[in-house]
Amino acid sequence: MHDTLRGLGFVLRGAFRLNFCGFKDAVVAETTFDTSVPVVVLRQGKEMTFQVKVGELDETAENKAAESAPQPSKPKAPDASKTILGLSLAEMSEQLRQRYNIADEAAGVVVLNVDSKSNAAGKGLKAGDVIVEVDQNSVTTPADVEKRVAVAKSNGYKVVTFLIYRQGDFQWVAVRTDQG
Repeated sequence: MHDTLRGLGFVLRGAFRLNFCGFKDAVVAETTFDTSVPVVVLRQGKEMTFQVKVGELDETAENKAAESAPQPSKPKAPDASKTILGLSLAEMSEQLRQRYNIADEAAGVVVLNVDSKSNAAGKGLKAGDVIVEVDQNSVTTPADVEKRVAVAKSNGYKVVTFLIYRQGDFQWVAVRTDQG
């Protein structure tokens, strides 16, 4: 779903798809391009319907963009950064947007470095990722991430879910709180 509906990523962020084009098990990839279809999602306990125009993902352009994206090796974290669950994090800045080619509309906390031995590294998180939400709560500072992780731990949760923005796509990643 995220490939063809990624243009609505910011609208659908934090939502769970209930049905697509009237069917619970409809497959987006089987829908004709340039067709507008209703998508029903559940977001914070409320059903919402969006009209979505289905488009084709140009995987060639997507792969080229990923290959040409800057891949700095272990950038030094500024003083305002924090390390949480093996992730060195910093507030979004124009400098970080340029360094990691982050879209202007993306908001959240930037991953500067990932401890290679952490659970986060094992889940595929990498420098340049943007943490948009932690357990469906928006975050804008490393302190916000730290607070949400602390709340999860205090409630006995062994996992937090991060909504990650990476090169125009969103993905959910579950990271253990008792490792890294």
